[in-house]
Amino acid sequence: KFKHAQQLWPPASIPFTAMAAMMQPRRSRAFMLPPVLALLSGAAMLMSLFSDALFAKAVNRRIREFAKPYVKETRNQNRHFDIVLLKDHEILGKVGEQVRVKKGYYRNVLWPTGYAQRVTDNVLEDLEKRAAKEDAVKQGEIREKIEVKKKIEQGGEAYIFPKKVRPGTESIYGSLSQINVAEVLIQASGYPIRVGSINVGKITELGEYSVTVELSEDVTAYVKVKVVPEGAEGASEEGDGGSDSTE
Repeated sequence: KFKHAQQLWPPASIPFTAMAAMMQPRRSRAFMLPPVLALLSGAAMLMSLFSDALFAKAVNRRIREFAKPYVKETRNQNRHFDIVLLKDHEILGKVGEQVRVKKGYYRNVLWPTGYAQRVTDNVLEDLEKRAAKEDAVKQGEIREKIEVKKKIEQGGEAYIFPKKVRPGTESIYGSLSQINVAEVLIQASGYPIRVGSINVGKITELGEYSVTVELSEDVTAYVKVKVVPEGAEGASEEGDGGSDSTE
């Protein structure tokens, strides 16, 4: 019986505090659930507030950007300025025209090559003077071409070109060439006329034809030529077409 009583009581070597802890009932897991849920709920609220703050910041930034559109436009405009072309440019335009280009393109390409300058009163004034001078020169050239035109057109009178005729036909041997016409027109006007500026067409028969002579871009002369048989009345040495082209 004494031994059985010793087994019911714990040994004397175990501390009293440890014995008290062993004698307390265990807490259930359900008792720990409410604090855990509270912590998770608080963390979710903090994350929601943080995300709302970030969203609100982004929205405010976009609103400020839309509220100041002219600031951006001014920045882009500062990268460009107006220039005036001093020479014809295949992309930008002709001399004297004012265009808007980037600063870098002007400084690195247009200005070093002499294509353009920035628009100033002095530059515009110089361009006006140069344009007036060029226009005066051009008008003088046009007047000179008009005088040449009058000479070679000789009042509508036809130039006579005697040619050998094939027997029984009105077809000539060879044809009336540009060189034939050029020689006669140079003798009549005393002006050097390019052979390539004369448009004769294909003249292989007797008759009267119209020939054009392009003296310049603005002046074109219209000349009448008449092909007649050699030895016919009206044929003259002055209108002789020179050596004929023969087949």
